[in-house]
Amino acid sequence: MMPLTMTSIPHPSIATAPLWPDIKAIRHMAPTDPSPTSPSAAPSDQLNNSALINESTHIAVDLHIPDTLDHFTGHFPQYPVLPGVVQIDWAIGIAHRYFLFSTSFKALENIKFQALILPNTDITLGLRWDKNKAALHFSYSKNQRTYSSGRIIFSSGS
Repeated sequence: MMPLTMTSIPHPSIATAPLWPDIKAIRHMAPTDPSPTSPSAAPSDQLNNSALINESTHIAVDLHIPDTLDHFTGHFPQYPVLPGVVQIDWAIGIAHRYFLFSTSFKALENIKFQALILPNTDITLGLRWDKNKAALHFSYSKNQRTYSSGRIIFSSGS
């Protein structure tokens, strides 16, 4: 089974509108410490910087959700919100690049969308990779408010 990815879906305006948020920082987090540690490399190099690839299983990614994202078009015309499927895709995409797991999507568990993510929002994506269970735990939050969270289960192996 192929990994779930929004970028594989053809769309007429892909060339003109961005599909990913602006990444402001990636921070390593200790497994039992909810507060982030030191920031990583410059935002433009973060997902491709080999220095970031390590044994960490917890990261926090500071994102800016610009109003120019193609995902806001038509969802909804009078009141744009970031679709839940996009939030899941970003969690998988960023985690896949950072944790370097090579597994295929299997299931979603305990997915909760608790608040709307609106254009021009700064938000933190928390990611925790559980290698033994092939599970990615994610949450989008800001100032103690959780916008969405859940677990993405992958086929065995890493």
